[in-house]
Amino acid sequence: MSIAGNRLTAEAVGQFPDRLFGEAAASPHHPERIRAELMHCFASPGFRAIKLHPDLAAYSIEGPGYAPAWEFAAERGCLVLVHTFHGSHY
Repeated sequence: MSIAGNRLTAEAVGQFPDRLFGEAAASPHHPERIRAELMHCFASPGFRAIKLHPDLAAYSIEGPGYAPAWEFAAERGCLVLVHTFHGSHY
């Protein structure tokens, strides 16, 4: 999970709230932690989206490990950015 990265994002957004917004990362390898991490991030000012990295995680975007992130996004009505590339296997 990108907890350290999410904390760095929160710090940057806190320093420049008029210039930045945050995207919370979530790992499909720890689905049991996703909801709590996203709740923590979205409690911080400036988080507006979720960013998923299927290629970095080597995990299909359609796999069940991402389900908590998709559910959270649907509940919040927030954007989900999927960072991948053309021809990806994930």
